[in-house]
Amino acid sequence: MPDFGPSNEHELEIARSVDRISMEGQLHPSSTPEVLALLGFMMSRKDREFLGRYIQWRMEHPIPK
Repeated sequence: MPDFGPSNEHELEIARSVDRISMEGQLHPSSTPEVLALLGFMMSRKDREFLGRYIQWRMEHPIPK
Protein backbone atom coordinates (compact mmCIF):
# COMPACT_ATOMS: atom_id res chain seq x y z
CA MET A 1 0.00 0.00 0.00
CA PRO A 2 1.30 3.49 -0.73
CA ASP A 3 2.60 5.76 2.03
CA PHE A 4 -0.52 7.90 1.63
CA GLY A 5 -2.91 4.87 1.90
CA PRO A 6 -6.67 5.16 2.35
CA SER A 7 -7.57 7.20 5.44
CA ASN A 8 -11.37 6.88 5.32
CA GLU A 9 -14.19 4.78 3.84
CA HIS A 10 -14.37 6.80 0.60
CA GLU A 11 -10.66 6.41 -0.04
CA LEU A 12 -10.86 2.70 0.75
CA GLU A 13 -13.69 2.26 -1.77
CA ILE A 14 -11.71 4.28 -4.34
CA ALA A 15 -8.64 2.06 -3.81
CA ARG A 16 -10.73 -1.11 -4.17
CA SER A 17 -12.29 0.18 -7.39
CA VAL A 18 -8.92 1.16 -8.87
CA ASP A 19 -7.52 -2.24 -7.89
CA ARG A 20 -10.46 -4.00 -9.57
CA ILE A 21 -9.84 -2.10 -12.81
CA SER A 22 -6.11 -2.82 -12.50
CA MET A 23 -6.69 -6.57 -12.08
CA GLU A 24 -8.79 -6.51 -15.27
CA GLY A 25 -5.81 -4.99 -17.10
CA GLN A 26 -7.79 -1.86 -17.92
CA LEU A 27 -6.02 0.75 -15.74
CA HIS A 28 -4.61 3.83 -17.48
CA PRO A 29 -4.01 7.48 -16.48
CA SER A 30 -7.50 8.50 -17.62
CA SER A 31 -9.41 5.75 -15.77
CA THR A 32 -11.33 8.26 -13.63
CA PRO A 33 -14.68 7.77 -15.43
CA GLU A 34 -14.47 4.00 -14.96
CA VAL A 35 -13.76 4.43 -11.26
CA LEU A 36 -16.58 6.95 -10.84
CA ALA A 37 -19.00 4.44 -12.39
CA LEU A 38 -18.12 1.92 -9.66
CA LEU A 39 -18.49 4.29 -6.70
CA GLY A 40 -21.68 4.76 -4.72
CA PHE A 41 -20.98 8.35 -3.64
CA MET A 42 -20.13 11.78 -4.98
CA MET A 43 -16.42 12.51 -4.70
CA SER A 44 -15.05 15.50 -2.83
CA ARG A 45 -11.97 17.41 -3.93
CA LYS A 46 -9.94 15.39 -1.39
CA ASP A 47 -11.36 12.15 -2.84
CA ARG A 48 -10.38 13.22 -6.36
CA GLU A 49 -6.86 14.07 -5.24
CA PHE A 50 -6.55 10.65 -3.63
CA LEU A 51 -7.89 9.00 -6.79
CA GLY A 52 -5.26 10.70 -8.94
CA ARG A 53 -2.43 9.74 -6.59
CA TYR A 54 -3.70 6.18 -6.22
CA ILE A 55 -4.10 5.58 -9.97
CA GLN A 56 -0.53 6.82 -10.49
CA TRP A 57 0.78 4.64 -7.66
CA ARG A 58 -1.11 1.55 -8.86
CA MET A 59 0.22 2.01 -12.40
CA GLU A 60 3.74 2.12 -10.97
CA HIS A 61 2.99 -0.89 -8.69
CA PRO A 62 0.75 -3.26 -10.64
CA ILE A 63 -1.02 -6.13 -8.91
CA PRO A 64 0.87 -9.37 -9.66
CA LYS A 65 -1.15 -11.91 -11.65
